[in-house]
Amino acid sequence: MEEHEQFDNDSEQLEGSVETEAEDIVAEIVNLSQSSAGNIQAEVVRMNNSGALEISASEVDIRQGGAGKIAAQSIDLNQAGIMMCEAESVSVDQGGIVISSATDITINEGTAGVVYAGNAVMNNSNSSLLVAQQVQGETIHTKVLLAGQVDGNVETVLDTPRALLAGAAAGLGVGLVFLLGGLLTRRS
Repeated sequence: MEEHEQFDNDSEQLEGSVETEAEDIVAEIVNLSQSSAGNIQAEVVRMNNSGALEISASEVDIRQGGAGKIAAQSIDLNQAGIMMCEAESVSVDQGGIVISSATDITINEGTAGVVYAGNAVMNNSNSSLLVAQQVQGETIHTKVLLAGQVDGNVETVLDTPRALLAGAAAGLGVGLVFLLGGLLTRRS
């Protein structure tokens, strides 16, 4: 059962069961509770136990929900997950992001696949690839770290100097293979 209330011309609120699904929503303020939506365009989006395919907004706040793709000025996730995001500011508490691009990102007890940021603060968090100008935090677990400045306890498989060395070694190896291949084809 779906309840749809129009509070004023610029605000929408959807409440209902988890099966509730709205296609596209365009409004000033969107509040979703136990609902799902296709695409949302709004200034402010607040979601609780809800999901959306794509969100374009100035401000997004998701509690125990998820989204496919978000483009926003600020994103706040609490026990929520998103596939991709691009934002000025991202805050994640006990949630996850697959791919993120942000000026500032803070992840507390969360997980991220690929993080590209100007400033990254990660506390008791994991990532596969972390690329940032500045990294701060407590107990950061990452497979690959490329950073200008690091302040905190980082456990990594491949840090910036090792990544540069691995890239140079891989380039040299590929170059040698092409060189030998070229020499062998000339002789034939």
